[in-house]
Amino acid sequence: MSRLLVAKEINPLSIEDQWYKVAYNIETFLINAGAKEGDYTLVDLYSLAQSHVLENIKEINKENAILVYPNPS
Repeated sequence: MSRLLVAKEINPLSIEDQWYKVAYNIETFLINAGAKEGDYTLVDLYSLAQSHVLENIKEINKENAILVYPNPS
């Protein structure tokens, strides 16, 4: 079975690369679980990866949050 995504070097600071990595891992899981060609699409992989990537972004934003208070007038 041919993969839709190929292994590649990623930049850990790139959201796009993180999304690709998660989608690649999901495809690996599907193949290992017995998925056949045509069982999923590239859009399926990215859609399944989306919630994980967004949750990671939320966690990063929480860790780096800066509290901004209104300037007293």
